[in-house]
Amino acid sequence: MKSNLYIPPKTPKCLAFSGDHHVICKYSDQHQMLFLFDHRKITLGGIRAAGLVCLLAAVAGCSDSGFHGFSKTRKDKTIPPPDDAAKFEHAVFAVRDLGCAMCHATVKSNIITDIMAGSDPLTEHQTLASWLYMFNDDREKNKKTTIHGNIIVPKSTIMHDGPVATVATETFDKGKCASDFKIKNFTMSPATAATGIKETMDRCAAPNFVWNSDSTKFEERDRVVIDPPTSVDEIKAIASSAKALMLHAGITLLPSYDPTTSDRNARPVAVQTGFKLADGAVKITGNATCEGALLIDTPVYFENVTLSTTKGCRIYATASIFIKGKLEVVNTGQASPGTTAPDNANKGDMAVLMLMSPVFVGLHISMPNIKARLEHVFNAHKTFKAGTPAAILAKITTDATNAKYPEFTSDESDKAGAAIDYKRIVATAPVVYARMNGEFSGAIVAEHFMGKVGSLSFTFDPVLERAPFYPELILDVRNGKNIVSTGTVQGP
Repeated sequence: MKSNLYIPPKTPKCLAFSGDHHVICKYSDQHQMLFLFDHRKITLGGIRAAGLVCLLAAVAGCSDSGFHGFSKTRKDKTIPPPDDAAKFEHAVFAVRDLGCAMCHATVKSNIITDIMAGSDPLTEHQTLASWLYMFNDDREKNKKTTIHGNIIVPKSTIMHDGPVATVATETFDKGKCASDFKIKNFTMSPATAATGIKETMDRCAAPNFVWNSDSTKFEERDRVVIDPPTSVDEIKAIASSAKALMLHAGITLLPSYDPTTSDRNARPVAVQTGFKLADGAVKITGNATCEGALLIDTPVYFENVTLSTTKGCRIYATASIFIKGKLEVVNTGQASPGTTAPDNANKGDMAVLMLMSPVFVGLHISMPNIKARLEHVFNAHKTFKAGTPAAILAKITTDATNAKYPEFTSDESDKAGAAIDYKRIVATAPVVYARMNGEFSGAIVAEHFMGKVGSLSFTFDPVLERAPFYPELILDVRNGKNIVSTGTVQGP
């Protein structure tokens, strides 16, 4: 997958040290890079490449582990591309356990998943089963999922509980796939055998999808990492890393990365209106504004919101995030020449809402539906990094009570009240659920995701090719390690 990054025009001059473990390498007055070095491998007469690790770059990244967009090389010096470590690839889903979300969906993007590889054998088998069950259920006959892209999987095996034939010796057969993986007689016994992910998906899943003509279908990579935060402490570390005093049970306005300037020392403090703290939760209704990054140490509840932003809004919550009804993200950037409204296709468009929780993000879904999904036979016996489904449900239930998250009417659950589109949104959490009838445009990063079966349409939002991807967490807390990464392992 190619990435069109800015290429520095000449060899940099490493001008000065900044702190005990940093060096600034300058290309020009407008372009410089900040490097982290190991003092044991550096010489003052010249920089040894082996001693440098890219921490953050103003003009281009030097790490291949981040997600790379398809945007063309940028010539506008006032709007630098995002740091390589905080970029996102052209994929609407980066979800470890995605199977049930693929029931007759339309996905206009790439998908990244690892089928919970590396988990306990029972979890791996349950995740595989949730992918394959829908293809063997008579109710799913003639209901095809359409994929306008590729599904990227790791070069890995996962455990299952029965023998499996290889692609080379057997063509696709629904009954055989079901028999191999004991899907129809769904078992909870530990898995006993290993199967290659791509091999199994090529045989048992690919024939059930409608693929775009240029799709390579299931695409194998040496490395696929999907690692949304599962720790409250990691979220809180964002404030301490930024030397911001965190308001416990409140809203902390963080010094925030400004995507419209190449000066990485320019960290304007976030601003917001309409975020109201009451009774142990933050509730947002009606019109609201947000610029930069907020750390919210409570559950967060959006209800019928129009959120205006120019440079983007990032919400790092320590508890669950609930959305009910409309959540429209409005670009309030400068109008293009000769127009009277912001140009959403402009390269400077950064207007996106990024939501992160170490527990849960819900897109218009009621508590009874959340409970039913986590207790379903497909999910109840899995174990995620965030804990068991029962433990996760307990946290969500407590957060919903604190947020006074209301019950849904029948109209809100399944009729006109559920005809909602969400655009310009990134949802990141161990568990992300959606149950609206409309379209989703953005990205979802999770261990486990499910949408509304039969009403699923997902599109990657091109604004993510420009907006920085959770930079306060990735660059300040994880030292450049992205939440999601794919790639080929390099030799020595």
